[in-house]
Parts: sequence; C-alpha cells; structure tokens
Amino acid sequence: MHITNFKLTINPQLLTNKIPALRSTTNPITVNFTGSDNKDRVELSEKARFIRQLENTPNVPTYEISVQLEGEKQPLKLKKYSGTQFGTNPGFWAFNENNNKLYYIKYAKNKDKIEHIRSEIEASKLYNLAGIKTPEIKSCKIYGEQFGLASEYVSGMQEITNPKDVHIAFAVDAWLANWDSLIDNNTMVVDGKPLKLDNGGALNFRALGELKPNFGNNVDELVTLVDGTNPESKNIYSSISHKTLVESFKRVCQITDKEIKEVVSDKTIAQTLINRRDYMFLVLQNIIETPYTGKNISKYMKTVTQNIDLNTFEPYKCHEEFYNKYTNEINRKEQTAPSTKKTHKLFLNLIKEKEKQGVRISREQLIEFLEAEAKKGIQIQHFLTPFQAKAHQDNYRRTFNNLYLLAERTDIKDDETISEYLNRVIKASERRKKQIDDFRIKNIINKLKYEPQDKVEKSSIPEDMREQILEELNENIKDNYESMKPLKPDATDRQIIKAWRKMCVGDHGNFSNETNKCLMNCLERYNSSQKPTTEFDVFYNDTDFDTEYTSEFKYEPVYRWLSFNNPETFIESLPRNGEIMVADRTLSCSMNKIYAEEDYNDGNRLMNVKFIIHPKSEVSNARILGYNQEVLYPAGEKFKMLDKELVECYTDKKKENCFFRWEIHVQEA
Repeated sequence: MHITNFKLTINPQLLTNKIPALRSTTNPITVNFTGSDNKDRVELSEKARFIRQLENTPNVPTYEISVQLEGEKQPLKLKKYSGTQFGTNPGFWAFNENNNKLYYIKYAKNKDKIEHIRSEIEASKLYNLAGIKTPEIKSCKIYGEQFGLASEYVSGMQEITNPKDVHIAFAVDAWLANWDSLIDNNTMVVDGKPLKLDNGGALNFRALGELKPNFGNNVDELVTLVDGTNPESKNIYSSISHKTLVESFKRVCQITDKEIKEVVSDKTIAQTLINRRDYMFLVLQNIIETPYTGKNISKYMKTVTQNIDLNTFEPYKCHEEFYNKYTNEINRKEQTAPSTKKTHKLFLNLIKEKEKQGVRISREQLIEFLEAEAKKGIQIQHFLTPFQAKAHQDNYRRTFNNLYLLAERTDIKDDETISEYLNRVIKASERRKKQIDDFRIKNIINKLKYEPQDKVEKSSIPEDMREQILEELNENIKDNYESMKPLKPDATDRQIIKAWRKMCVGDHGNFSNETNKCLMNCLERYNSSQKPTTEFDVFYNDTDFDTEYTSEFKYEPVYRWLSFNNPETFIESLPRNGEIMVADRTLSCSMNKIYAEEDYNDGNRLMNVKFIIHPKSEVSNARILGYNQEVLYPAGEKFKMLDKELVECYTDKKKENCFFRWEIHVQEA
C-alpha cells in the first residue's frame, strides 16, 4: 500500500536538514506530505506560511503583549506583530505559541469606539444564529484596559468566484444592514460556503464607526443591496434564485426574540432587530406567493416590499395621546388631576386601543416607555401655583416609576398579551402601594406610647388674670366682632369662655399666650377614646365617617391643617423624625378628619400640610373647644416627630376628586 497524502504536526528541529529556514524556530508546525513514485516533498500549512510571512516581513517588530480573552480566567501572553493593521480600524496580528492559535485583534482607541467594536462582535454572533459562518470572535482586553475583539485565523479561505456560494447570506446581510459585506473581501468562501470576516459595517454603525441615519424597523437594504446603490452587492446578488431567496429569508425568520436579546446588549437595537425580522417575515409571505423569473431582482424586491406596514409602537405619539387623555381628566375648577388608579386605568385603556389597532408592542418597549415617563413626566398647565404643578408632576413620575420598577422584575408569559401583562403589573403596583401604606401605619403605631393619666378637672379663671382677659376680649370685639356685646366687669366665667371660644375658632393670634392658656385650662380635657357627637355628624349623616382611617389606631388622633404657598419650605424646617418640635403658638385642631379637611383647606385642596397629632394618654393635653369638635393645644406644647411624607393623593369619595397633601405624624411629648 502506498500513502500519497497525509498531514502531521511535528517538531521543526527534525526537519532542519531538509528545510534550513526552520532552524530559527522551535514552535510546532503543521506540514502536508504529498508523495509520488519519484519524489517526496514537505510543505508548510497555510497558517504556518502566513506566520512565516509575518515574521520575515521587514519593519514588523514583534513583542509580547497581555490579552484577556472573553471566557479565559487568566490573561494570555501573545506575540504581537506590529504594523500589521488590516482595514481602517486599529489592529494587529498576534500569535499564541502555546496552542498554535493566530488572532487578528482589533481594538478601540477611545471610549466612543467601544460600542462599535461591541456591535461588530454581536453582528458576528447574529450571523451565526442565521447559520452563516464567521471566524471565532471573542471580546478581549489588551493590557487590561483597551477593549477589543480577537478574531481567530481561518484556513482555506478563497475569494468569491461563484456568486451562488454566497447567495444564501443575502437576507441576513439585509437584516443586519451590512452595507459593506461584499467589499474589500469582507466576505470570503470556505468549502463553498460564505464566511463573514469583517462585520464592522453591520447594525447601526458604518464601517468607520459613524452611526447610520436610517437603521429602523423597515429593511430598506432588501432593495438597496440589489438596485445599484451598492454596486458590489448588486453584482453578486442579482443572479439569486427564488428558491435560495426563500431559504435565505427563512434563516432570519427562524431566529427567536430570546436569541436576539441574549446576543445584543443594547435593548433598543435588540428591539429594532426583532422588528426588522418581523418585517422580513411579512416580506417572505409575499415572496412565497409571488413567482420570480430571475430577470430583474431589483424590480422584484421593490414589488414584494411594497406596502409592508409593520405598525410598530411609536413612543412619542403614545406620549402625546396619553397627555391628551390625562389632561382631559383634570378638573379645572377644583385644580385636581386624576388619581393614581385613574392614571393606571387611562394608560391601560390606551395600550388596549393600540392592540386593537394592530400595533406591536414588546415588553421591552413598554418598559422603556414607562421609564421615559417616570423621568420626563408631564407638563400640566392648569394649576394656579408652581407648587401645585410640581406636586402633580411628582405624583405622575412616582406612578410611572413604580410601574417601571415592577415591570423590570416581571416577565411576560408566553400566552399573555401586552395589555394583560400591563394589567398584571398595575395590580402588583397597587398591592405594593397598599403594603407600603400598611407598613408605614404599622411603623407609626409602633412608635406610639400611651401612658395612663387621670382626668384633670377643669379650673376657674384666676382673679389675677380676669382683668387682662376682659381687656383683650373687649378690644377684639371692638375691632373684629362689632355684632357682639362688650363684656361687663362682672361677667361670669361661662360668659367669658363663651365669647373667647367664639372669637378664637381657627385663629388665636388675637390673644396673648397667657390668655389662651388660662382659658384653655377652664375647658375639659380631650379624651382620645370618645367619639364625636356634634351637629357636624348630623349634617353629613354619617356617624362612621372616621372608621376607615382611625380604626388602624388604638386612640383617635386629632387633625390640624395648614395652608402655604410653598409648604416644602415649612416641611424642611421641621425637626427630623424622632426629634422634638415645640409649638410656637396655640394650635387649633379638629377631632374629626373630614371637618378638618373642609374647614382648614380654605377652599384650596392642594396647598396643605396636615398634622396628625396622637395623644400620649387617653386624656390628652388638648382641651375641647366645643365648637364642631375642635380642640386646642397650648403654645409651647412639645411634640415628638413620628413620620412625615408627601402622601401621593387622597380621593374624596363624596366629590370624586383628589388632592395632594403632606402628612406629619406627631405625638405629645
């Protein structure tokens, strides 16, 4: 038996007598033995010849570099051949003497080029998903800093001589918008199949690194690759057959959303590629139904791509539509915007409308829209003050930020529409809101401390204060209450207290702290376990109006509203939670939440700070004023700060609108 051809990797020292040029190297090389009856000869492998060519090229110095390849635990020590850049981007050849692998390494000179390098790596992986070969490409770091890619040398490459060898890549080139795929030997042939060498001009980047102006959902390259816009690709693809065209499209259409998202790091680019694949699926249906004679591929592609309407999601238009729906719900008279639940409902209905119109919305697109709304917010022109507008802006952003955070952690189910998915996220958001509220209330309850205290009997007006009190009361009657009769010097305690109580409701600034404190001591102490029984209850015909709020507390708190043009300034001046606040003047508060909201808002339901005061004992330091269940705290009273926050909104069930408020929880210290 006579063996004429075989391949063997040997130590070059064994061949030094026959091949003197090998004496300078100790690296193993692959050789081909070809035999005949008359002569035996030894030839270097293609890669070995290329390495030898690099080493023998003048002005190509070599030195060792450190390269960290993707997936490798330790950096590799490679021999770099300087001055061997191919193409327009910086690069060089490098050889790993330990495993006989040769790489072409391309790297980013600055941060702006990193995304271009990453795009080329991802484009190569996308070609692989479509069954089109590329060199084995990995990301890498050079010297531990510069980001780049390492492309392994491929043997057996040949230039394109038969266009049919690369026709199968037509739809993939178009899908990836690889404008330069067939120039400068960027596509080679190995064993009769295409090999994509340099994919730096694919996706949203041009070959030199500039962004393309039109990398969108429509695959315009299906036409521009064959209509003469790109002469090289027209020359190659103009002879493609109908059968190969269908097979080429199928390679793209079989790639799944999940596979694209696993390869492409940029969510926007990934979604664009998914949309482009869907576009090509619609074109494929036309190709299958439309015969092709093979005469004019440009005219044929224009025909099958005509009137393809992907009807994709457009965030800007969606924002404008939602803005109109949202602002239409604003109550101009009350200066109130939709509640959070109403906002949820409006947005969900909008997405349902889009679905009915056939608009394709992916989970990623929805998440990006929610994130954008949370950052950008909405400009509302209907409010009287900057604070009102800011309060509603904050609420709008908070609403969408909560949805965005939950959507990021919530996967969509296989059989779920985007509106069903959004509805599930909204319900989770509302449950989360309730959990936060429950936690907050529980936290407040844990901070409350009640100490037993005997009820203090009301006292009489001291004689040494009577003259001063009568003087202040009569002066106030003269200035502000002309309909009231002046008090006589022999007025009884009851007459004095009744007049004072009538004049001081809602405003105690007309009297000195000494007068207020003295007359307050003549009132009954507030018992926090008692239920309000006043004409106010009869007016509302609802004796359980406080149950929803106060049932969460062991003792009933009292409520104090303050109106400000800029309440945030006041909030910032308050002590921190756990610290002590001292009342700078007499506080008039309501035992009844609804009354407090009606009486202390001054008709404006937006610019308010609401104190919720929890007594320290069942018999509070507050005194009952006796007018619509109003109670008083003396100036100088100390309160411990329990909790303060901007409450999202409060919906008035009776009037079906909402307003914002700051809630400040304090307890008598």
